[in-house]
Amino acid sequence: KSEAVRVASGDIGILNGAKSSVIEAEREEDGVAVDATYKIIAGSGKVFELNIAVLPEHKDEYARKVDELVSSFILK
Repeated sequence: KSEAVRVASGDIGILNGAKSSVIEAEREEDGVAVDATYKIIAGSGKVFELNIAVLPEHKDEYARKVDELVSSFILK
């Protein structure tokens, strides 16, 4: 359960006719800090959410993989 959330940045756009938003946030979950990336896509009458959480000390190590996953999460 999230106890605190601070949004670091957000981006909203349209891709392939679907509204898309990427939100980066720092949150605390059960007393543990995590850096979270959310991608929310609304299209075809449905809403899809991708949620990725990484421990801050591993953020740089996983940054490329997170970016690739977020970029590949699209509606076809």
